[in-house]
Amino acid sequence: MSEKAVNANSNNSAINYANYASEFLTCHLGYTPLALVDDYVNHFNEPVGGIMDAIEDFFVALLAEQGLDLDGDGRVQGEVRAGIHRLQTLLEHLIDKNVDKLEIYLLRNILTLPSELACVPTAFLPHYRELDLEAAGQGADDHDSDTNALEISLDGKRGELARLEKINRRLRAVERGKKRTVDRSLAQSTHRKALLAQLASVADRHVTLAANVRSMHSSHLLLKDAEPFGVVLGGAQDPQDSQHSSHPWQSGRIGYLNWQTSRLVSDEGVGFVKGQLEHVAAVGDLQRLLGV
Repeated sequence: MSEKAVNANSNNSAINYANYASEFLTCHLGYTPLALVDDYVNHFNEPVGGIMDAIEDFFVALLAEQGLDLDGDGRVQGEVRAGIHRLQTLLEHLIDKNVDKLEIYLLRNILTLPSELACVPTAFLPHYRELDLEAAGQGADDHDSDTNALEISLDGKRGELARLEKINRRLRAVERGKKRTVDRSLAQSTHRKALLAQLASVADRHVTLAANVRSMHSSHLLLKDAEPFGVVLGGAQDPQDSQHSSHPWQSGRIGYLNWQTSRLVSDEGVGFVKGQLEHVAAVGDLQRLLGV
């Protein structure tokens, strides 16, 4: 066997024994050794924040006694905070450095089982004394096979779950698309209902206008059939003329027509007589010229 193989086997043995020792101490103490060390580390780090707050309060009070304006440009206050931060960083570094040394010492020398002891759990822990390690070792292979089968089944379930999640995401995307389509359809339906309501109101107005047009047409026909001049027209007259009879054209439609006819006849007759007289005069002048 080569030297590398020997070193590898020795390293594996050391790792297995370290794991065995950690498990044994955990079972014996009721908690892992590393948890105990972490509690110590936290116990050292927790007071650091309180110490820094106390130091900052001290410097602020000291500067206030000296009359420095901390609320001015903030320069003094910024310098104090920067100094406190540097001090806190330095203190935490020193604590971590020394606590790391303590942690390594505890895990290597105190909370461990030396390899030369080659201890057996049944020699120390009462609840291990009735444990049959040989039977447990024989059943380890069956347990491993069952574990492998469970892991394979778990992997299959995980793959199936991933596929189902993918399908679920697709279904949700489709649902969102359908919802957007339904929302758009509802918005269009609401808009169309509003348009139909407007058209219904316009139709009512159209019927009203048609009725008004028919009424106006009937009124127009009645006005055409009526006698607009059948009533004597009133006019402004002097009190002295009130005793005289009214004019012919004021006596109604028939009177107005007779008055216009008489005017036309009288005007035509006067013109005709004047024309005949002028014609006769012209004939007389011609006869005198001819010596007839």
